[in-house]
Amino acid sequence: MAEAVGGPGVTAGRILQLLRKESVSRSQLARITGLSATTVSARLELLLEHGYVVQDSGTRNRGRRPVGVRVDPDYGRVAAVHIGTHHTRLGLLDAAGQLLMVREYDMTTAIDHEQYLVWLEQELRRVLAEGVSGSQGPPLRGIGISIPSPVDAETGQLVDPSHMPQWSGVEPVTYLTESFDVPVLADNDATLMAMGEHRMNYPGVKDMLYVKIGSAVGCGIISSGAVHRGRHGGAGEIGHMPTETVYRRRCVCGRDNCLEACLGGAAIVEHLRSRGVEIGSTNDLLEPGVASHPEVREILKAAGDAVGEVLGLLTDFFNPELIVLGGNLARSDIVMQALRVSLFARSLPLSTRRLQVVPTINGANAATFGAGLMVLDHLLDAESVDRQLTTSG
Repeated sequence: MAEAVGGPGVTAGRILQLLRKESVSRSQLARITGLSATTVSARLELLLEHGYVVQDSGTRNRGRRPVGVRVDPDYGRVAAVHIGTHHTRLGLLDAAGQLLMVREYDMTTAIDHEQYLVWLEQELRRVLAEGVSGSQGPPLRGIGISIPSPVDAETGQLVDPSHMPQWSGVEPVTYLTESFDVPVLADNDATLMAMGEHRMNYPGVKDMLYVKIGSAVGCGIISSGAVHRGRHGGAGEIGHMPTETVYRRRCVCGRDNCLEACLGGAAIVEHLRSRGVEIGSTNDLLEPGVASHPEVREILKAAGDAVGEVLGLLTDFFNPELIVLGGNLARSDIVMQALRVSLFARSLPLSTRRLQVVPTINGANAATFGAGLMVLDHLLDAESVDRQLTTSG
């Protein structure tokens, strides 16, 4: 049951926020909000009239049960775009946050960004044709973009992406906004992975880190139950933290021995190729035949040690109650064992008391959920909804 919020300032938009969490009856809403039954009904009628919510139906065998009210999943659809360095995923969510479909493509950001965005627009239209039927079905309400790059929180502009330097300064938000005429938002992939994992699986956790260990290394932060992006959206860029390792390299940022440059998945592949180990991508590191190679085991252990040391510092600084691990290398037993040993050896006992370190539940869809939920939060924000109801009225 939702917590009591109380007070006359509980607008229709605030009521909608309660209903996004669970189906609640009118009488329950009156108790939770402290509003009169008449006021609750009036505000619900506004939400019903504008298509934001829908009433549950049905009765029990013995008497009637209170009719619940919940967000109408058919209020609209939001598209979620997960741009990766080695693949692209496109998803479609309903207004209640359920993932309706997802498609994965081999398309990468290695091509010119203008070509990529043209392809993305065309493929999005194909996906939308399957799940959005124009006047015959729920309309497209917005698009969310997850991307492996620092993203300026104010402009949506990509800022010095390590693995796609030719994309620096690109604004995919502007391109897709002009193409689809709906709100478009973009954010860093690790941040959105944290949002998706937290909202879908750990909503009661207040302080959490989501650490992506793949071709790149990044961290999403949940602080006091909310996403923490920092002043300009640069929070969580742990891939540029220094590391002591024999696998030394110059980072694209201009500094030596950044964690990602030395022991991110892409760097590991390059190190192994230079030593004559035949390997195509980070996925190959998970193959038993490859993972048993002495040099592969050695560098994977080094990667786990290095990431664990960084997480040990973060654990002492931030004191999270949960760390979720995602990305291809988080599926490696060698990496995970070394990471755990290093993290707990580096952190103070007080910081690790009751700390849980777990693999992602959302898996490959973590950023897809996050991108969709980011847009829904924007569309269904209490103040935005209240303005819409006032303008329409």
